[in-house]
Amino acid sequence: MGLHLNVLKCELIAYQRSSITDKLLRSFLRVDVRNASLLDAPLFHGAKLDKSWSYRCDDLARAAERLGAIGC
Repeated sequence: MGLHLNVLKCELIAYQRSSITDKLLRSFLRVDVRNASLLDAPLFHGAKLDKSWSYRCDDLARAAERLGAIGC
């Protein structure tokens, strides 16, 4: 088919303690499971999910505060 991987854009999502022996996979950018996301949505429990959850809670708090300022 003529398709080729652009290795510079590839990521390998794995635990840091995982041993990767495949030469091609070792050339991918390594992302720890705790920081993995897809379209900025966290994939697993960890730092990325905690940060996203905190941001969403702050966003909802701001929205609730602004709704209270709307006159009826």
